[in-house]
Amino acid sequence: MDRATNSRYLHYIHRVFYKYDLPPELAHLPILESCFDKRAVSWTGARGMWQFTKATAKDFGLRVNLLSDDRLNWKKSTHSAARYLKKLGKMFDNNWELALASYNGGQGYMSRQIKSQGTRNFWELELRKETREYVPKFLAMLSVARKRYPELYFQGSPRAWAKSG
Repeated sequence: MDRATNSRYLHYIHRVFYKYDLPPELAHLPILESCFDKRAVSWTGARGMWQFTKATAKDFGLRVNLLSDDRLNWKKSTHSAARYLKKLGKMFDNNWELALASYNGGQGYMSRQIKSQGTRNFWELELRKETREYVPKFLAMLSVARKRYPELYFQGSPRAWAKSG
């Protein structure tokens, strides 16, 4: 992990997420999605640091065409990720476990699972493997980051980070 580069990303993401009034922990989502790789491509075609599909990217204001792909622009895609996470937070009444699962599995999929299973408790839902494991992986990643890189990830208040620089 290149601490200087990742620190630059995290500081910027914290500032953006602060403006959108999002939980500061969500700024660490690109670690799980792409390890901060701006050019990451998944087997499903999701691209960039935030691993947006074409449809989601377009829904949240990113240009995706033959000449340009804003999913690869980490600053633009960070603003789109903030808008998307804000929408998911509202959709699931700030239940961030459900919002994160939806970020991974899709809004429609999660809404259908909640409706068909009659629960909004993430831990009680029967979900496909990747989505079921996504939230625990995110929580584990935060725990490891706190211990392994405290000076990089959790030095001082994330709200203070967001207001600085």
